[in-house]
Amino acid sequence: MLLILQYIVLLLSNFIGIVILGILFQQITKVKITLLEWILIIIFVQTGSFLMDPQKYPMVILVLIKDISVIFCLIALSFRHNPKIGIRYHIFYALYPINLYMILQGVYCYIILAIFSIKLTSLAMTSPSLEIIIGTITAVIIPPIFYYLISKWLNIDISNVRKTLKNYLSARALRFVNVLLLLFYPGMECFAAIAPFEKMSTNRNIYRLTILVYFVLLFAFLFYLNFRHGQEQKNELLRNQEMELAALENYSKHVESLYQEVRSFRHDYANVLMSLKVGIDQGDLDNIKKIYEEITADSAKLVKNNKFDLTRLANISDSAVKSLMSAKFLEAENRSIEISLEVAEPMKNPAIPLISYIRILSILFDNAVEGALESDEPKIAVANFYQDGHFVFIIENSTREKSVDLSKIFQHGYSTKGENRGLGLATLVDFQDDYENLSVETSSLDYKFTQVVRVYEGDSR
Repeated sequence: MLLILQYIVLLLSNFIGIVILGILFQQITKVKITLLEWILIIIFVQTGSFLMDPQKYPMVILVLIKDISVIFCLIALSFRHNPKIGIRYHIFYALYPINLYMILQGVYCYIILAIFSIKLTSLAMTSPSLEIIIGTITAVIIPPIFYYLISKWLNIDISNVRKTLKNYLSARALRFVNVLLLLFYPGMECFAAIAPFEKMSTNRNIYRLTILVYFVLLFAFLFYLNFRHGQEQKNELLRNQEMELAALENYSKHVESLYQEVRSFRHDYANVLMSLKVGIDQGDLDNIKKIYEEITADSAKLVKNNKFDLTRLANISDSAVKSLMSAKFLEAENRSIEISLEVAEPMKNPAIPLISYIRILSILFDNAVEGALESDEPKIAVANFYQDGHFVFIIENSTREKSVDLSKIFQHGYSTKGENRGLGLATLVDFQDDYENLSVETSSLDYKFTQVVRVYEGDSR
């Protein structure tokens, strides 16, 4: 009976282990594994484990095949959901959950139990089978709890780790990390198959030391990535504050210039009225006609001035957003780009963090200006409104090509001019991964490049 129970517990522990790996994989990738994918993963891994016959093949070969199949399975899953990112990211996303789980299991089974001399046999009433059952259950359950407590203690946010990994860690550094992870899994499992640590104290000590070193390195790496993200966020906040102050200064100067123009127009208008009165008193129709044509021409020129579009920014509620948009419009105006703005109703900030929204706006405006300058007739049009209660921001710019190739522009590092355009647009994809209520729709047609940002309120999408 105990043997049957032991077999059931083994199957259950394998199942739980796969589920834990899947959860860790979802955390680092922000991918939602579908029910069908869960079923296929469990069948694939479990079938591979049971088909291995130690009587026909050396144990190291069987272990290597099993490990490679698990890694391949997770790489394929990562590629299916994120085909545009580099292969080094797919490899890391596959190796990270496996290594993390194995290292924590090793810390619990071969270090903590050894240090505190915990004997499962005393808990199992001296029954070897029951000892194995209890040991298997605790080895599966304890590592996730251990991981949660350490993450809370070190204040590690795995979403911050993912962002830093993609935005601030060099390709060479990530490849080095992948090599270290491969040395542990499947490296250490193959070592255990060749030289079982149960038979030799030397092998056991090597395994324990390796686990301890990898444990320290892994959490130091996660802590560094999390800390780096915090520093970059602070730097980004400081840059945004400096940009906001500069934008406010430019906006104030712009409003002052508008006031001077209106004041000058009012003064000239008073003089024109006096001239009209003289013409009317003298009955000089030719002079009246001449004065009328001059004032209407000047009035039309003033009213059509693009500067007056900026007065519609009054409907933008947040001062930081208003300052940024005014600065970008003034920049476009100074670079001879025809601009238009439509904000017909009061607009609050969308349901995402303000710093993220400001960064999205900066990317959209910078790329719109860059794209418009390449066209024959530079134009930028912006609209901000609510549609069915959801926040919508649209920016459209003229382009040199009739239609821009959308398959490449969102790749990290891609740029038509060798600058940072590709990095900026690729960041928009990262923001969509970070916020489930955010979508960015891109289209290019008839010499126009259009991007529509939608931020959905509540749970509806």
